[in-house]
Amino acid sequence: MRTVLVFLVATSVFGFGQQVTPDSAGFERQYRIALDTPSSSNRDQIRHALDNFALSAEWFQQTFGVASDQWLQQYRTEFDYFEWAESNRIQRESLGNSVPVMQVDIRPTSSLPYRQAKPAPPSVQPIPASEEIEIRILQSQGGSPKVSWVNAFVYVDGRFRFFGVGGYPFWDPIRIHRADTCDPQGHQPGGHLIDPATPIYPEDAKKQGTQGTVKLLLDVAKDGSVSSVHVVNGDPTLSASAELAAKEWHYQPFVNCGQPMEGQDLENVRYALDGGSASVTIEKPAMRIRISSGVAASNVIQKVNPEYPPQARDARLQGSVVLKIVIDKQGVPQEVSVVSGPPQLADEAVKTVKQWRYKPYILNGEPVEVETTVQMNFTLTERR
Repeated sequence: MRTVLVFLVATSVFGFGQQVTPDSAGFERQYRIALDTPSSSNRDQIRHALDNFALSAEWFQQTFGVASDQWLQQYRTEFDYFEWAESNRIQRESLGNSVPVMQVDIRPTSSLPYRQAKPAPPSVQPIPASEEIEIRILQSQGGSPKVSWVNAFVYVDGRFRFFGVGGYPFWDPIRIHRADTCDPQGHQPGGHLIDPATPIYPEDAKKQGTQGTVKLLLDVAKDGSVSSVHVVNGDPTLSASAELAAKEWHYQPFVNCGQPMEGQDLENVRYALDGGSASVTIEKPAMRIRISSGVAASNVIQKVNPEYPPQARDARLQGSVVLKIVIDKQGVPQEVSVVSGPPQLADEAVKTVKQWRYKPYILNGEPVEVETTVQMNFTLTERR
């Protein structure tokens, strides 16, 4: 019942007729109604404040005509997940911070990373162009991000409206690692691959000495069967074999609030040649989650201080370098890239962080890869 009420009361949350500007300042003003909810410990209050991002039932009727009920139901499913995820982030990241420092970046929706986007459903009114909006919660004004995330929005009737999780529109959702919204921690009890049929190593590939890994994105139906398979990357002489076998795989159904739901999963199929033998193995891609820089800092077990670059020191150059890093399951930084900072200091920051070691991050009892940020400050001390 609550989902229906979301769409009925959406126009009243902000005040009748009140609009926001179609820019980052306008989005922040609209979003802060939820971010600055007086009781951030009450998730229902946060979700109620997010209701003003909903497209109305009338918009669906005007846009899709007789097919509006179908697409409205799909939209409500995605919007409900949006509200759960946003309220969870706000509650986790903003608690104890009366005025969270927020940064908004609006950009055209980029090409989707895993597959070609499905075309928009037929409409009687033009569907507005969507934009990716990245929200960052900063440590302090001008500081490094604690956390950031991206969703798709459109600007309709003077306000921003949710249009899809990540860069995907609501009619073509991405559902990899989607949480169970009724679990306090969002844990997903389903989605496990059950007794997969091993792909056959193509004879042509063997003769040519072709080996490698094929990455697959699978759409999983409510009964756990594979409804479709998308090849993300891999050698064409191997991918057809992987795709054919994957269509016969079966999963433990994904679950949301005790009910089976459609989901998606990524799987790697590895083809290897060793002398005269050939092997095919199915390997689960390493799961990667994003954690705040504060949580990552508490897991550092070996830290090396940077050397001040001589040219920067001679030029009296000071500043901060923000790095994005990926830490593997063993706690070793594997990918380090520069987000911002003076180039004269960045190389030393990268070299230093690669020497750090972290305590492995544990999720559901298993170590996982994590992505986070590090801010390294270079300050010159005056000599006396």
